[in-house]
Formats: sequence, C-alpha cells, structure tokens
Amino acid sequence: ALTAERFVPDPYGEPGARVYRSGDLCRLRADGTVEFLGRLDQQVKLRGQRIEPGEIEAVLRQCENVREAAVIVVGEAQKQRLAAYVAGQSDAAALQPVDVHRLQRELEQKLPGYMVPSSITVLARLPWMPNGKLDRASLPAPQAGAIERVAPSNEVEAALLSIWAAVLGRDDLGVTDNFFEAGGDSIQSLQIIARAREAGWRLTPRQVFEHPTVAGLAQRAQRLDAGAVREFDDGAALPLTPIQRLFFERYPQGESHWNQAVLLKVKGRLVPAALERAVAALEARHDALRLRFVKEAGGWKQVAVKTAGAAE
Repeated sequence: ALTAERFVPDPYGEPGARVYRSGDLCRLRADGTVEFLGRLDQQVKLRGQRIEPGEIEAVLRQCENVREAAVIVVGEAQKQRLAAYVAGQSDAAALQPVDVHRLQRELEQKLPGYMVPSSITVLARLPWMPNGKLDRASLPAPQAGAIERVAPSNEVEAALLSIWAAVLGRDDLGVTDNFFEAGGDSIQSLQIIARAREAGWRLTPRQVFEHPTVAGLAQRAQRLDAGAVREFDDGAALPLTPIQRLFFERYPQGESHWNQAVLLKVKGRLVPAALERAVAALEARHDALRLRFVKEAGGWKQVAVKTAGAAE
C-alpha cells in the first residue's frame, strides 16, 4: 500500500511508467523551471537522512502508558535534532506515569539510531487545534537531558566526543552512540581522523568503520608524539596500500598512464631560494612526497627516500 501511494502512474510517460511522489509541493513556471514551495507531508531531511516523524510517533504510541505522541525537528542549521513529546494514558483516577528511559530503550530497539529523538518531553496532553491537527507552535521547549547519554570517562573519550560534536553538528551524543546511525558518513569519518590527529591521537578509517563509537575508538586510539619522526632506511620498501595495489593491477603501465599537471600563477615577486626552502620543508615533513615506485619482475613496489630527488 505504501509503494502504491508513492509510485503512481506517469501521466506523461509510456503505459506502465511510474513516477515517485516525493512529497514536495512545486509550481511549474512558464519558462519551464520548477519552483519549490514546500512540503505536502511532514517528511524531514536530517543530516542526510529522510525521516517521517509519523513513523516515530507510531512506535511511541505502541509503548506502555503512551496515549499521544508527536515528533518535531528543533534547532537550527547543523544543530538540528529530533524532539519527541508524549502524553500518558489516563484513567478515572489519575494520569498514568510515563517512563522516559524505558521509552528511550524501546525506541533504540525498534528504530535506527538516526530516528531516535534526542529528547522526550512528557506532557499532560498535547496541544490540538480545532481542526484536529497538532498545534506544533504551542509545544514547549524540549526538556534538556531527557534522554540519558553516556558521558566520557577519560581524556581520549572526551577529546573524541568533542570532535564528533563538531563534525556532526550535534551536542546530544554520548560515547556509546553509533557514528553512522547518528548521521555520519565516510567523508565525515575522514574529518574525524584528521581532527583526532590534530588533537594528538592516531586513528585509521578501518577502525572508525569497525568500532563506530567513541568508547570503541578510544580503546584503539594511539597517542601521537608531536616531536617523533618515523625513521626508515633510505630506499626501504614499504607495502602498497589497497588503492595502490588496485591501481597497478588495473593500469600495469604505471607512470605512463597517470599524469597530472598544475599551473600556479604567482602574484608579486618570486624568491626562488625561498621557494626551494619551502618545498624542501614540505618534502621533509610529508613522507608521501618522498615515495618512489619501482617496477620489478614481481610487480610494482614503493620505496621511501630520506631526501627528495635521491632516487627516481
């Protein structure tokens, strides 16, 4: 039934063709452009995920002692989050109590992490308009801390949780929250790694995918010594990374296949000696600029040199 509701016959296509009813309200202008006017339903897009608040409300209404439920988006820009409001069941004597922490556990079991509200506020009743619709503007501010999150217990957890909050634009996460269920993606995971390195901790992309919680990553983060420099023998062979192996398997001709040119325009007077010193400093600082690829009988290998230009 949901599929039939969303995928409807295409009035302009071939017989049997379908179009997707996105829920966007638009106007087709005379010049052929489409002007977006708003939403026909309550669907929201939060941190890259499309969410139907009605689905969350339906799960809430199935929970013990919950009579009414509403879910809205609160906050601005990158700090937007879901907030839930519930009203308890009432009998002739009194209003039945609602256990917020129990609701949280039930939602975490029944919904993906990105659909679990960051707060649950209990009301005596929800505000309704005369036409039967929820008066969302009359809902009070979400209760701070209604959802209990696990706080960091050591230095590295505190550092990583702060980085997560900055990258994801959220201040409601704990050390047991899943990075990807909280809206994170592979690009943001690289930002996590880069910021962790700036803060003095070493992580790898694989660790983020295998242990996508602050608590899990904190156990595997290695402290970086800002003054330490990795030493290796001049011309030492280093293992190829997976993407390097794939490149040489796909393009065995190697250097004759991949070429890239960059043209830089200098404003003002160029001092060649200063430029040489700057380039030398970069080469000394970044191992990747001192890697050389050598083709042998068994295939390609990469070697590291201590001084750029020492081997080609």
